[in-house]
Amino acid sequence: MIHIYCGDGKGKSTASIGLCVRATGNNIPVLFAQLLKDDTSGELKVLRSLSTVEILHSDKFFGFTWNMTEDEKKEHAEIFVRMLDKVEAWIDDKSKVIDNEAKSGDSQVKAMVILDEVIPAIECGLLQEDKLIKLLDKYDRSVVEFVLTGRNPSDSLKEKADYLSFIQAVKHPYKQGVLCRQGVEY
Repeated sequence: MIHIYCGDGKGKSTASIGLCVRATGNNIPVLFAQLLKDDTSGELKVLRSLSTVEILHSDKFFGFTWNMTEDEKKEHAEIFVRMLDKVEAWIDDKSKVIDNEAKSGDSQVKAMVILDEVIPAIECGLLQEDKLIKLLDKYDRSVVEFVLTGRNPSDSLKEKADYLSFIQAVKHPYKQGVLCRQGVEY
């Protein structure tokens, strides 16, 4: 199935990580692919310690999209295409195990792919939405769970979602000038 955590509120990535932990607790393999973030987020330290979680990260980090040069945006776009190729290869590899176990009668075996910040990567033109949709459509929704995060998914992504959760910012300390705090926002 396809999950989307979106909106302007804090907690979209956090919700996806909670789902990752739940899947891990049930021995479901998880690929956590993080786009548009560097690899210093505190949650990555914990996720790296979990045996059923693999982390896929951008080869380079250029900072905020609005500060990127056109060359950096182009390079980031190429990196994201390669990342989706790696996601597909990971699913194909896990699918072999899933297919074998499904033949033995275990219908609960699944894999989970979390594409953290994939929605803003599409919004910024760093990833083509049709490439993501092609990936989502390739796999049986009863076998692979996809989790997408970001503020503003397109109508076509919203239609594809089986779970669509809007996280709304009602109040946030940032509006009072409080900067992001390590351990809370990252």
